[in-house]
Amino acid sequence: MFDPTTCDHRLLQIVDLVCSRLLERSDHLQPADLMILGAHCRNLLHDALGHTFTLRATEDLDLAFAIADWDAYAQVVDGLPEIGDTGIRYTVGASPQTSYHSAPSRTPPAWSPTPRTET
Repeated sequence: MFDPTTCDHRLLQIVDLVCSRLLERSDHLQPADLMILGAHCRNLLHDALGHTFTLRATEDLDLAFAIADWDAYAQVVDGLPEIGDTGIRYTVGASPQTSYHSAPSRTPPAWSPTPRTET
């Protein structure tokens, strides 16, 4: 039986750090709006299911969040140091490994992290 409370609590430290910091930044973002994705999610599931075989290492946290609009999105990401040039990867906390990827909810398939202005 799957029981997420049995996973190694060290695996949850980065999740707690990043989610707590993001929730502090926004009046709009709620815990239920956050979803862990990618390799870190896989590692949590793997551990909670009791598997012990080695997995590929990951140093970042892929985190999706549902957010109402661009203003709410800006409230969360404004002032966060960007990593790379994707426009959707940021450092949250003291180390560059604590990063997340984000996208506002209900965005079109050709999503852009910055609202475009037509000239």
